[in-house]
Amino acid sequence: MLVWMLYLVVVSGFLSCAVAGMSESRSFLEERIKLMVGKRPKRWRVSAAALAGLALSLVAVAADVGPPNAGGEHPEVVVPTSVLDRYVGFYQLSEMHVFTVTRQGSKLFAKLTGQGAAQIYPESETRFFYKVVKAQIDFVADSSGNISSLVLHQNGADHTAPRVKDAVAEQIDASLTARIRAQTPMPGSEAAVHSLLAGESSGKPDYDRMSPQLAAAVRQQLSNVQANLAPLGPVLAVEFVSVGAQGWDTYLIKHEHGVSQVKIILNDKGIITGAYHTTGP
Repeated sequence: MLVWMLYLVVVSGFLSCAVAGMSESRSFLEERIKLMVGKRPKRWRVSAAALAGLALSLVAVAADVGPPNAGGEHPEVVVPTSVLDRYVGFYQLSEMHVFTVTRQGSKLFAKLTGQGAAQIYPESETRFFYKVVKAQIDFVADSSGNISSLVLHQNGADHTAPRVKDAVAEQIDASLTARIRAQTPMPGSEAAVHSLLAGESSGKPDYDRMSPQLAAAVRQQLSNVQANLAPLGPVLAVEFVSVGAQGWDTYLIKHEHGVSQVKIILNDKGIITGAYHTTGP
């Protein structure tokens, strides 16, 4: 199963990883340990969501995930392996995420940074669809007939990933791997969390610090976010917890009456392109 963002404002579906409501008597350290090693409760309340740039991973756990090729919505066709070979390569979806497309026999697979590979099925020579999530991929050729990009279609949004050379993909992967290994947050991510929290509290988020997709999601969900966070009271402390497999920074938020969790990701210009804020049930 893909576990992608697309937090994928999630991406109209969200990752089911939030912090459970805990009693205030526990120490902040105990809360952090529970977050890092504890089991996930069966149900969570989602407080805020963000970007479709990474829509695939979040969508995998969204409610719209149905049985494989439910209803025959996308009839499969047979595509020659010579055509499939044209699509094999790397496609950059964001500063930290690359689609790796491979062929195994007569099957084509797509793998997004931080996730496992998933088969994509042809409905034409250039359009493929997932069975694990409701998403499609188009391969686009340039004026010379060479495949120059892919376009991910998901949740009503289109995300273009230009084709890149092996060395570029390897550098992106190496940079993310190094940050995950060192557990080093993105520059500016803690300040971005404080900005997000302040905006939620005041009802006046700084939309200029967000991507257009995230800003639209926050506008739509702000009232629900505020309602879910209100019982927790004011924020007392913000602590970095970890860097996830896809480069998202996780922060534990200590409130006067409980805890919450924020996962956040920025682009290379410091703009928040994905964020979600969850509270316990």
